[in-house]
Amino acid sequence: MSSTVSAPTTATATLTTRNRVGIVLAVLLGIGDMVGLAGVGATPAPGEEGPPDVVLIVGAVLGLVTIAAAVLAWVRHSRGGLRVAAVTRLLSMVLALPAFFVEGVPAPLVALVAVGMLVSLASAALLVSRK
Repeated sequence: MSSTVSAPTTATATLTTRNRVGIVLAVLLGIGDMVGLAGVGATPAPGEEGPPDVVLIVGAVLGLVTIAAAVLAWVRHSRGGLRVAAVTRLLSMVLALPAFFVEGVPAPLVALVAVGMLVSLASAALLVSRK
């Protein structure tokens, strides 16, 4: 009697051009989230509001997870990596929402947040695209 042991299977994906563009966008956005750590402890200009330090730190963690998941998706063609990267981009968008409702946020920063949210949404859509 012979027994064979098979290795566990993981969900792999054939990366499309859309997926690859989504991965690149996600990595760039993740780097941007991590750069936000430079603002921890900074004092905003008088009359302006800045994000709380906890938001910057959580954003940086999400950025790091995004980058790790995107690299995993690229290198191992991991469907799970694509999904994790997409979810972290969406969570990062949620963190940015208060910029639209808090008074004292400079208009250029609100515009930058809006663009970042649109790019994050596009990245998430591209990451989970199967065509």
